Amino acid sequence: MALFDKDDRQSNPHAITAGLNYTPFPLMTFSAEQRQGKQGENDTRFAVDFTWQPGSAMQKQLDPNEVAARRSLAGSRYDLVDRNNNIVLEYRKKELVRLTLTDPVTGKSGEVKSLVSSLQTKYALKGYNVEATALEAAGGKVVTTGKDILVTLPAYRFTSTPETDNTWPIEVTAEDVKGNLSNREQSMVVVQAPTLSQKDSSVSLSTQTLNADSHSTATLTFIAHDAAGNPVVGLVLSTRHEGVQDITLSDWKDNGDGSYTQILTTGAMSGTLTLMPQLNGVDAAKAPAVVNIISVSSSRTHSSIKIDKDRYLSGNPIEVTVELRDENDKPVKEQKQQLNNAVSIDNVKPGVTTDWKETADGVYKATYTAYTKGSGLTAKLLE
Repeated sequence: MALFDKDDRQSNPHAITAGLNYTPFPLMTFSAEQRQGKQGENDTRFAVDFTWQPGSAMQKQLDPNEVAARRSLAGSRYDLVDRNNNIVLEYRKKELVRLTLTDPVTGKSGEVKSLVSSLQTKYALKGYNVEATALEAAGGKVVTTGKDILVTLPAYRFTSTPETDNTWPIEVTAEDVKGNLSNREQSMVVVQAPTLSQKDSSVSLSTQTLNADSHSTATLTFIAHDAAGNPVVGLVLSTRHEGVQDITLSDWKDNGDGSYTQILTTGAMSGTLTLMPQLNGVDAAKAPAVVNIISVSSSRTHSSIKIDKDRYLSGNPIEVTVELRDENDKPVKEQKQQLNNAVSIDNVKPGVTTDWKETADGVYKATYTAYTKGSGLTAKLLE
């Protein structure tokens, strides 16, 4: 502010003013005034005022005896109000450096974005003072290049509050070669979630061949990437499959690193099976996974059947045990439904079926009822 003159500006100035005046006769008044201010500033003023009263005789206006009457309340009724009309000027420093930032700065992880929207300086730019501690701690980078500031966006954070956890403040002040500073400007850097790229994502199976035995399993793995190769998490997937339909698929599991897994369990049907993960009904990988499900058959050479005895009376139970093995002498499991048509037992009424139970891997047991009495009875496996 300028309290005394424009060349002596001060911050929060103050002043004390004292003065005297002398009126020898009503027409003329002499005055003296002293102002004392902050930091030794002072001002002395002298003045001569003439007061003409229209309608009053000149002799009366030059008469010293009339001064007392002028000092009275009635005599001062025509006086102007005397105020302290000292002018105080307030100055605002000219803005020599003006900075504007892009706000917000948005993009995908790894992208490089320009931060400075505009910069106006009277003198040459010395540099920028940048505060981006949180951004840099998250893996972001801030580099000054000429009059611009380039920001490399950090990795996207997959959290329960992604909007908050993927937003970082950055504050910048510009400085010129004469030490003039701009206002401190702030911008928010926002990292957007990665978007799935079909051509950069893949699906695979843990094996290419499975047995049609109703229990063999394989793991289907889907690797989700965006166009920049960054992992994509949080997807809700489904699976399109063609070929063999007698299968069971578990729900997809999100492993949190861009990989997803699903368990495939075979049924009793054989053939080729094609699997493709989908997102919102659209294929999510560049190529499907294919598995060959082969039929499992028992070998008569390695399999066997027996009954608990060879003599029965009519109505007696016949305990039958079947052990199925393949050409490699390995147990053949999950064949309960097929055994009713594969077993023939003497003295059992034709067409009778029973409930087979698999008591161990490849070992099956069932109970039939003797139709008539007989001895030397046998059981056999049909072709």
